[in-house]
Amino acid sequence: MTSSDTKSTFLSLRRAAWLGLLVAGLVLIGAALADHQLKTVSHPGFLPEDMPVYLYAPDLPLSWMHFSKTALARNLNDEAAPLLHTIELSLRQWSGIRPTPARWRTWLGPSAIAATDGRDWILCVHPGLAAHVVSLFLSDKGLPGTQIHQAWREGYLLLSSSSVFIKKAQTAPPVTLEFAETISPDTLLVALHTPIQAVLTVTPSPGLPMEARCRTSQASVSRPATVWSAPPLPGSPNLLLSLSSVHSAVQLANLLSEMNLPDFSGGVLGNLASKWSINRLSSFFSDANGPLNAPMSCALYGISTSSGIPLPRLALASGAKEGFGGLLSSSQTSGKLLPYEWNGCAGWMFPLLGDQFSLYGFQRDNTQYLVTQEPLAAMVAATFKAAAPTVEDDVMLALDWKGVATELMRTANWAADRELLPETGPKDLETTFIPLMKALSHGGVLKLTGKWSADQFLCKGMLAGGPGTEQRQ
Repeated sequence: MTSSDTKSTFLSLRRAAWLGLLVAGLVLIGAALADHQLKTVSHPGFLPEDMPVYLYAPDLPLSWMHFSKTALARNLNDEAAPLLHTIELSLRQWSGIRPTPARWRTWLGPSAIAATDGRDWILCVHPGLAAHVVSLFLSDKGLPGTQIHQAWREGYLLLSSSSVFIKKAQTAPPVTLEFAETISPDTLLVALHTPIQAVLTVTPSPGLPMEARCRTSQASVSRPATVWSAPPLPGSPNLLLSLSSVHSAVQLANLLSEMNLPDFSGGVLGNLASKWSINRLSSFFSDANGPLNAPMSCALYGISTSSGIPLPRLALASGAKEGFGGLLSSSQTSGKLLPYEWNGCAGWMFPLLGDQFSLYGFQRDNTQYLVTQEPLAAMVAATFKAAAPTVEDDVMLALDWKGVATELMRTANWAADRELLPETGPKDLETTFIPLMKALSHGGVLKLTGKWSADQFLCKGMLAGGPGTEQRQ
């Protein structure tokens, strides 16, 4: 072979290589464009219409990556690593792929919406090219996993633990959600349909900012935009709730009543609630022009189990002119409000089966107080009351994650030791509940503010990392 032939062959191979690279590049570009087009969604997806709650993420892998950088994610990795590993292993078994943000985006696309009824679940995603190619070889399955039910519909992939959910989703209309068009792609959205309609959004950034909108069946009374001060409560309670007026208390009670919370009308706690006249709160507060129509604060300082049942250590403060004696029915209080005094602070005691169940009331610095358990009453009465800041919102809530987690762990262990938790012992708590509580205990303070508007309750705040529950000047 002559040198000219060698050169000619080399040039031919070079042209073929460049042509091959060009073709490969065009194929990759085409595949990328096809993948992007396949992952583009026109609506969140398809889910059964009778599901009580939806969870939606416009870009779940992005939310995943941003959440992994938050303090809560680091705390979960530190305190609940075995639990997270178990969850990751379960996801890998039913999906057939290792769960990471990049792999999720490759196989299932960015958009994801899920629902659950508390026992079974369903997930709807809009996969890209990879899942469509795999479906050609796996009998229309988008994932290699075999432990879940799968089905395609109009480019959406349905994944569920229940074949019934799949059938319902295949005939259901597209899911419609109410949220702003300017919502950040990494936002997580929770839509509640029953027993009330509510939409909550959480941004996976420091402090976990959130906004929520709850619709009520009863028209709300919008309060004029005026400032008010929450009656002060001392110390650093686990939970502190402040309300602008009786209007806010009644509206909040109505909203909670629509949520079908657990019923404690029977048993010891139900009888105690009746004795404490908790069942009369709504009617007692219903007179918006009555003597208790003033700003009020309620604090939970912990849970006591020394009496044999878990009892809340509560304190209620009001700027009203009249005390809380009228809250107790006249038949119960007749001759039973006994004089009581704490270091010169005069008040009364309503005795019920010993001091653990009794109520205590007094007035100090133009503020009315109602307290459960005598040691807490003594602390509240003896502590200097600093002035609270003025605000314009109707509701303020602060929750100390460390205090709440500590009380829940202690109470859960107390109940498990006495076999009061169904099919749950102390060792069971150590594998799931305790690690989660330890992770939450590093979450700082949840702090929310809310306003009533027409038939809605609007609130916003930070789910973690806020200032403490103590009221500051």
